[in-house]
Amino acid sequence: MSGYLVKFHQFRIEPCAVVQDLDVRAGDMVICKISDGEDLGKVIKSIETDEPVGVVMRKAEPEEVEETERNRKKAEEAMEVFRELLREFKLPMKLIDAHYRWDGKKIAFYFFSPQRLNFRTFHKALSQRLRMGVAIKQIGVRDYTKYVGGLGPCGRELCCHSFFSELRHITLRMAREQNLYVSPLKITGACGKLLCCLAFEREFYQESLKRFPKIGSKVETKQGKGKIIGLDIFNSRVVVRLGTDYELYLPLQEIKEVKRRDEGI
Repeated sequence: MSGYLVKFHQFRIEPCAVVQDLDVRAGDMVICKISDGEDLGKVIKSIETDEPVGVVMRKAEPEEVEETERNRKKAEEAMEVFRELLREFKLPMKLIDAHYRWDGKKIAFYFFSPQRLNFRTFHKALSQRLRMGVAIKQIGVRDYTKYVGGLGPCGRELCCHSFFSELRHITLRMAREQNLYVSPLKITGACGKLLCCLAFEREFYQESLKRFPKIGSKVETKQGKGKIIGLDIFNSRVVVRLGTDYELYLPLQEIKEVKRRDEGI
């Protein structure tokens, strides 16, 4: 199903379907119908989704976009109530931000805590105090770092804070695909998780590695049979070990991979 990724708040970016024949582009402010009301958001990009959480109904009018500024002031007032009750309940949470929904029927609070918390009683007291629907959501350490910002190991502003519209799923496999067999500290970001930039060149490495034999593969060279122990995708060369301690740095076209399992080295 065709749809759009819509940003309602920096901590809430959701996939949405779109009504037929509606011309929407990245950057447009739109009104979306969600399960229990309507909200205003910004279109990030077009996507394919099987599980939309809402439907993009129409583009927002200028006066409707201006309404978000009034809602922001209401959110700030609600955050003061949140903090007041937080002091009363003495919960170890740090309030980060709040999103007052465009239709005025619900407000979502976002907090950070290094531990899981049970705040049912607090939630009930806050709902009664504000007299409206309330959602209280705990954000992870990556979202918190994205919000706070800072400098990365490269010396530049954190990617997540400066230009990422959505956080990517980063895995250790991405580092291995790029032959980054280094200390975990060297590929760990300010959030304590793997660096987001590991995903930047992943597609390039995946496509490039298709041309190369795998590490450990047996190959034939002009100097004899050997085993692949290293790859240099930028220069289209490989490192081949002959025997026990003799290594060659050869162009990719000068080797031939041994296919038969019975040809030992």
